[in-house]
Order: sequence, then C-alpha cells, then structure tokens
Amino acid sequence: LDVAGAAALAGALVPLLLALTWAGDRFEWASPAIGGLFALAATMSAVFVWVERRAPDPILPLSLARNRTFAVTAVAGFLVGFGMFTMFTMVPLFLQGVRGVSASETGRLLTPLTLAIVASSALAGQIVSRTGRYRLLILAGIGAMAGGLAVLGTVDGSTSRGEVVRDVMLAGAGLGVTLPTFTVVVQNALPPQLIGVSTASVQFFRSVGGVTGVAITTSLMLGRFRGGLVGSAADVPAIAGDPNKLLNESTLDELRASYEAGATGGVPFEVALAAARDALADAMSSVFLIAAVVVTIAFVATLLLPELALRGGSPAEWRRHTAGDASGDEATLSETASTSAEPAAHGGELHG
Repeated sequence: LDVAGAAALAGALVPLLLALTWAGDRFEWASPAIGGLFALAATMSAVFVWVERRAPDPILPLSLARNRTFAVTAVAGFLVGFGMFTMFTMVPLFLQGVRGVSASETGRLLTPLTLAIVASSALAGQIVSRTGRYRLLILAGIGAMAGGLAVLGTVDGSTSRGEVVRDVMLAGAGLGVTLPTFTVVVQNALPPQLIGVSTASVQFFRSVGGVTGVAITTSLMLGRFRGGLVGSAADVPAIAGDPNKLLNESTLDELRASYEAGATGGVPFEVALAAARDALADAMSSVFLIAAVVVTIAFVATLLLPELALRGGSPAEWRRHTAGDASGDEATLSETASTSAEPAAHGGELHG
C-alpha cells in the first residue's frame, strides 16, 4: 500500500477544499488563513509528486499522464464533475428556497433527472457498441449538459417548476452519455494491468472536480446573495447571509413571527421575503452560468481526445495479444500500444 502517497494526497486536498469553502464566507479571500491553506495545499502537492515518483506501487502513477486519452479524460472529467455537482447542489436549493417547494416534492421533481441519466447512459452504450465510435457522442453529451446549465442560468423568481425540470433533464441526458463513455474510453486506451488504477483515477478527478465546484460556487452564490440583500437585509435580518432560512415552511413561520413581533411600520413580511427570494434566484443563476462555462471548457478539452479502435474479445485474449508488445512503462503507456489491439467489429463486445 502506498500509505505515504495517500497521506500526501489527503494533505494536499483537505486544505485546498477548506480554503475554497471558507474564502468569502468565514474569511476574506486575501486573509492570512486562506493564503496559508493554499500554501499548504501547494506544498503537499509537491510532496505528493515527490513521493509518487519514488513509490514502487504508487496510488496514482504519474506516468499515466503520458497517455493522451487518460490526460484528456481526467481533465474533462474534472470539469464535468464541477458542473455536475453544482447542478445537483443548486437545483434543490433553487426549488426550495426560491419556488417554496417542499423537500419531498423536490425529490419528486428531480426524478426525471435520474431517469434521463439512466436512459441516455443505456442508449450511449448501445451506440458505442454498435458503431465503435465514441468521440462525437461524448462531445454531444457535454454539449447537452452545457446547454442545460446555460438555460438554468436564466432562472429567476418567475421560473416555473416545469422549466427547471426540462432544463435538468437536458443536462442529465448529456451527463448520462458522458460519464460511462469516458470510463469505457480510458479502459480501452490502457493495457489490462493499468485498467483498475486508471478507472479509479478518472473517477477520483471527477469527484475532486465536483467537490471543488460545490465549494467555489457555494462561496460565490453566498457572496452574491448577501450583496443582493443589501437593500432588504434590514427588513428581515435573520435571512441575511443564510439562504437556508428560506428552505422550509417551519423556518419561514419562525421568521414571520419574529419579524411581525418586532415590526415598526416597515414593509410587509411577504414583500421582504419576495425580495430575498429574488436575490437568491439572481445569485443562483450566476453560478449556473459559471458551471455552464466550465463544462464548455470541458467540451473544448475533449476535442483533443483521440478516437481509438475499440477492443474486441475478452480481457484474457487481450492480455495474450499484448503479452510481448510492452517491455516497460513507456511502451505500455504509449498510444501505439493502445491502438495495437485488434479493432472491434461493429457490434463487438465492450469490456470494462
């Protein structure tokens, strides 16, 4: 076990995520605390690279980066994860905080998102199996996801539930096409002995992108929300800076009672509440647009993805076929070795 590598990786990620989460909320971006966390993350990243270069069995082989398919998939997966987790986090907050939907009703409204992901994933698998092509399919999926997020970026206080469901279904259909196809692509591009670590690494980058995305977009959303409340925070001070106060009826009832008990002739509670919801909708539309831009960058990165012939036969046959082809890391990680597999006939079996 590469214990030192795992520890160094955790030592790099934890301060990075804490810095992204706390910046603009608990601390200013330029504060010593945030600067120290970023410095610690950078230092531990350097330590991680140093450890992995010397580890006999590294948790993340740095030599994988020499494979263009893996490198593009890891970068694009990170960016897609950014957009995916932003959508999963912010859409329920919009439905509950802006539209006043209950938590259980929010779950029902997001069921079509799950169905879109499952259906498009199954369809993508059939297309790749029958055609042996994947690059255009991935580009179409990322494009659909970026389009769904871009439309979500137009939400405001008048956006209906049906419009939100329509937009997340479009993004979900693109997501369902993209994620499993990326997995097949990276498994196809590397020899069998590296399939496990490469698959896990791509999923790791996707997860890190998701957590990073949630940390950044939540921080930006809170900052914009508080800025939008400058004119109405004095009317409902309990809401200021905390959109969670808008999420359920019981909390709103407490706010309403507190506001009415201390009212001194100000605007009615419902007017102040509508202003707070409008501020939250404006803040959330901005982060959806940011997520759409990030996913668009993933689309551009995917243009560099090579289209390799898909393997046919079983993993055992592939191992026998490549037994004498790779004599070292350089050979096993080259695209030449990746394309030396027997091309899969249309309708051939995909493994992984």
